[in-house]
Amino acid sequence: MALVKFESEVGDIIMLPDYADQILKMIGHSGEVPSALLSTEIEPAIKLLEIGLAQKELEKVKPLESQYHQENNIPSLRTRVYPFRELLKRAKDKQCGLAWKLLT
Repeated sequence: MALVKFESEVGDIIMLPDYADQILKMIGHSGEVPSALLSTEIEPAIKLLEIGLAQKELEKVKPLESQYHQENNIPSLRTRVYPFRELLKRAKDKQCGLAWKLLT
């Protein structure tokens, strides 16, 4: 299985493609891999990510789906997004970009 690696001067993270695609779409990106964000695109991406998270949390979760996630220890979207959001914040502070690619 291929994984998606996010790389920046401030650090790297690796995640499953489905999660990466969901997160990239939350920041207004097509989800295309490989691709990148310029340093000037980082701050708007953080804002869009926060808005996307808030919207997802407002959506009603089906009780059975919620129970399934709890029983199978599936992390919440907010938990899965946390490392990506922190990487974006560090990139914003250092004013550098972020790139991603598939790892095979």
